[in-house]
Amino acid sequence: LERGDSSTGDHDEENDPSESDDSDYLDDFDDMLEHQMYDGHLGFDDELDKLALDEINARSVHEHLPDDLSDEIFSRSSSLSTPAIKDFTFQLCRVSRMEIAGYGGGMGNKANDVDLAAVHYRKQHSLVSGNGGVTGKQNQPDIYCLQKLIEVTHYNMDTRPRLVFSDIWNHVSGHLTSTALHSNAAVAIYAVDSFRQLSMQFLKREELGVFEFQRKFIKPFEGVMLKCKNTSVKEFLLKSVEQIIVMYGDATNAEEGSSNAGLLKSGWRPLLAVIGQASSDDDDVIAKLGFSMLTSQLRQSLRVTTTDDGNSKTESSATVPMRADKFVDLVEALLMYVSGSRENMSTESIDHLVTLCRFLADDSIPLPRNTKPSHLHPQRVDGSDSAAAARSPNNSSKLSANEELELWWPILLGLSKSIGDRRPNIRIKGLVTLLAIINQHFFVAPGLSKSSSVLGDLQTLQLIFRGILTPSLEHADYNSNANSGKLSLPDGFIRFMTRGSSLPEVKGGRKDRIEGLGEAGGNNWLDTTFDHLMDGAVAIALRSVEVYGEDVLVEEILAMFNTCLISDSSNLAIRGLKRLYHFLANDLVLERITDHIWATVSHMLRRCLAVSGLPFNPEKKGEIELNSEIINDFLQEEQLLPQRRYLGSNATSIIGSLLTDKEIANSMGVRWYLFLYSGLGLGIRTWDKAAEIVDVHPLQSNQSTIDVQPPQYAENSLYARKWMVRLLLKLISGEDFLFGPNSTSDKASKSLLKDEMNSLINSYLKKEAVASNGTASPGQVLELEHMTKMVCNLLEGITKLDSVRLSSISSLTPTLSACIQTDDRSVRTAVHKLLQRIFQLREDEE
Repeated sequence: LERGDSSTGDHDEENDPSESDDSDYLDDFDDMLEHQMYDGHLGFDDELDKLALDEINARSVHEHLPDDLSDEIFSRSSSLSTPAIKDFTFQLCRVSRMEIAGYGGGMGNKANDVDLAAVHYRKQHSLVSGNGGVTGKQNQPDIYCLQKLIEVTHYNMDTRPRLVFSDIWNHVSGHLTSTALHSNAAVAIYAVDSFRQLSMQFLKREELGVFEFQRKFIKPFEGVMLKCKNTSVKEFLLKSVEQIIVMYGDATNAEEGSSNAGLLKSGWRPLLAVIGQASSDDDDVIAKLGFSMLTSQLRQSLRVTTTDDGNSKTESSATVPMRADKFVDLVEALLMYVSGSRENMSTESIDHLVTLCRFLADDSIPLPRNTKPSHLHPQRVDGSDSAAAARSPNNSSKLSANEELELWWPILLGLSKSIGDRRPNIRIKGLVTLLAIINQHFFVAPGLSKSSSVLGDLQTLQLIFRGILTPSLEHADYNSNANSGKLSLPDGFIRFMTRGSSLPEVKGGRKDRIEGLGEAGGNNWLDTTFDHLMDGAVAIALRSVEVYGEDVLVEEILAMFNTCLISDSSNLAIRGLKRLYHFLANDLVLERITDHIWATVSHMLRRCLAVSGLPFNPEKKGEIELNSEIINDFLQEEQLLPQRRYLGSNATSIIGSLLTDKEIANSMGVRWYLFLYSGLGLGIRTWDKAAEIVDVHPLQSNQSTIDVQPPQYAENSLYARKWMVRLLLKLISGEDFLFGPNSTSDKASKSLLKDEMNSLINSYLKKEAVASNGTASPGQVLELEHMTKMVCNLLEGITKLDSVRLSSISSLTPTLSACIQTDDRSVRTAVHKLLQRIFQLREDEE
C-alpha cells in the first residue's frame, strides 16, 4: 500500500496540469525578460554598454601608459602644428565639458551641446542616481580636464602668434564662460580664477598697434557678469577685476615695484564694463562694491581730491595724458550707474560726470590722448583747431576739434539719455546738469577770444542741438502715454457734436503753465521736463545771438518745435505749438526775426491745419473723386490717431492770435501774413471735406466709454470760421494792421477777401440745402444754426460801414446776392438791407 500510495502520488504530481503550465509560463517569462533587456526595451543595456566600454578603455590606457606620459602630452602641446593645436584644444574643451556635466559620452554624441546649467546626467538616468556612490561623486564635478586645459592655454600663450592664439582662445574662453555659469559655486569660482590667471599672464605681453587683443581676451568677463546669478561668483569676479587693474593699470596708480604697470590698454573697456554692469545687479552688495571700485578708479585716474567744503577738484600734477578710450570707458561705466535702479548712485554718478567735464576744461591738465593713427580721425579745418592744442609741453601731439569733441560727446549724450529716466528727480538733475555744462564750457568766456574757449563756436553748438537736445524730445513718446490725459481746447471752441469740457488755455511762463495744469498734470515727462528743456534750449539760442551775433541756433529751436508738431503724441504737439507762440511773442525780439524765420514758422503752422491721410487739395478747382481704398486708409488713420484733431483747433487759435497782433503782423510782413491768412481758409475747406466723409462713413471709435472725446472736423471748421469772420470784418472795415484803408484796393488783399467770402457763403448755402432735404444729422443741424448766426454777424458788420468803405466792396455784390436764396428769414433780411444800401450808393454816384 505504501508503494502503491507512493506511486499514485507520484503519478498525480507528474500529471498535474496546473503545475506544468506554471513552470512553462515562468520559463517563457524569463526568456522574454532576457530578450527585452538585450533588445534595450528597459533602457539599461545601452547605457551599461557605454559605461563599461568607457571604463575598459580608461583602464587599458591607465595600465599601459606611464603616469607622467599624459602630462607630457599637455606640456608639449606647444610643439603641435597650428591645425593640430586648434583641434586639440577643441577636443579638450569637449571632454572637459562632458566631465563637468557628469556625462559619459561615447561615439557620435554631441558633448558640446550639453548645458552645464541644466539637469545633470544623474537626474536623467535613474539607474545611475540610484547608486549612492555614483551620485555622491556626481555632486562634485571633476575638473581634471579643465585644469589641463588651463595648462595647455598657458603653454601656448607665449609661443603662438597672436592671431593663432586668438583662434585657440575662442574655444577656451567659450568653455570657461559656460563653466563660470555652473550651478556649483566652487566650479564657477575656479573658472573665474582661471580667467584671472590667464588674463594676468596675457597682459604681460605688450599690445601691438591697432590690434586690440586685450579687449578680445578679457571680453568674456562681461558675459559672466551679465548672466551669472551667484552672488559669491560675481563678487569674486569684481575682486579679480580690481586685482588686474591694480597690477596692470596706470603706472602712476600701480603698486610700487610693479614692472607691469601701464600694460593695460584696450583691456580697460571690458574691465570697466564689468564694473558698470554691477549697477543693474539685484544684490546691493554687488552694486555697492562695483560703484566703490569705479569711484576709486575715477579719483585715481583724474587725481581727484576732496576740499574742505566737500567739493571735489582735480590736481594739476598730472603730466602723462590719459588714454582717450579709457576716458570714454569711464564715462560709459558712470552712465550705467546713472540709469541704474539706485537713485543715490545715479545722483552721485551725475556729479562725477561734472567732475570729468572740469577735468577736460582744465588748461593745466593734458587732454586724454587718442592712441589710434591720425588718419582715422580727420581734423576739422577751421580756426577752432588752434584752441584744441595740447595743454602740456609733455603732450607733443595736438588734438583736432573733432577729437576733443569726441571726449565731450559721450558725457553730453549720456546726460541727454538721463533726461528720459523714469524717475523725475534723476531726469531733472540730468537736464539741469546738461544745460549747465553747455552754458559753462561751450561759450566764449568773458574777456577771452573765441580761440581760447574749449569748443566755443557755433558749429559745435549746432551739433549739440541736432545730436543732443532735439533727440531728447523723443522721451515724450517713451515716458508718457502719447494721448493720455485731457487735452486743452482754445477759448471759444464750441462742442456741438462731441461731449467733453474745454480746459482753460494756460499762458505765461513755464511756472505758470505747469501750475495751470492743476490736477490735469502729473508726474509724466511732459509735465515735469518738457517746459524746462525748451526754456533751457531757448536760453542757449538767445545767448548765442548775443555772443556771436547770428541766429543759427534760432533755426535749431524751430527744428525742435517742428519735431513736436509732427509727433504722433498729441500732448507733445499741442505743448510744442503753445511754446512756439510764446517763443515768437515773448522770447524773440520781433525786429530781429528774419524773413527766413517767418517762412519756417508759417509753413509749420499751415502744416498743422492739414488732415493726414486725406488726398484733397482745396486749391484745385473741381471735385476730386475719392475711391473706397483712399477713404478706408483715411478712416483707419483717424481711428488710430483721433487726438490729432486737437492740434487743428489749437493751431487755428495760434494763427488767429498772430494775425491779430499788430507788432507780430508788421514783423512777418505782407507775404507771410497772406500766407497764413489763406492757409486758414484752406484748412477750413479741408476740414469740411473730411467732415463730409465722416458723415457718410462714421468712425467706429471707442471714445463712447470715456467722458471727453476728440473734436470732430465740423467743430474745428466752425471754430476756424469764427476767426475768419473776425479777420474778414477787420479787412473790410479798413482796420487791418497791414493793409489798413487800402485793404479793398490792394490786389492781393482784394483777391483774398473775395475768395474767403465766396467760400463762406457757398458753404453756408450747401449746408442749408442738406438740412432742407431732411437728410441732415443732428450735428449738422446744430452746425447750421451756428453758421447762420455767423453769417448774420458778418452781414450786419458790413452794413455798418460808412459809404466810402461800402462802395469799395461793390465787387462782392454777386456773392452777397446769393444769400437771397436762403430759407432763413434773418439772413434774408440782413442781406436785403445790405444790398439795398449798396444799390442806393450806386444811384447816388450816378
